[in-house]
Amino acid sequence: MKLRLSILAGLLAGVAAAALLFGGIVALAPAHPAPTSAAPSLATASPAPAASGSAAAFHVDEPDTMATGLKKVLPGVNVTP
Repeated sequence: MKLRLSILAGLLAGVAAAALLFGGIVALAPAHPAPTSAAPSLATASPAPAASGSAAAFHVDEPDTMATGLKKVLPGVNVTP
């Protein structure tokens, strides 16, 4: 019988501790801030595309620009696949 009472007492103590912890968090939580109005957005002009078509967008006729850029950033390192 003592075993069952100790389990029940532990359960109730745990629930009470959780309730106290939750109540303390709620009591000490900061109040909701006042709503602020959003800053006006500035309209920016986006640049127009240089050429139309998918071939111009991917630079098909040019060499691999990523490998060329890496060669400039990492001189002396072989970056070819």
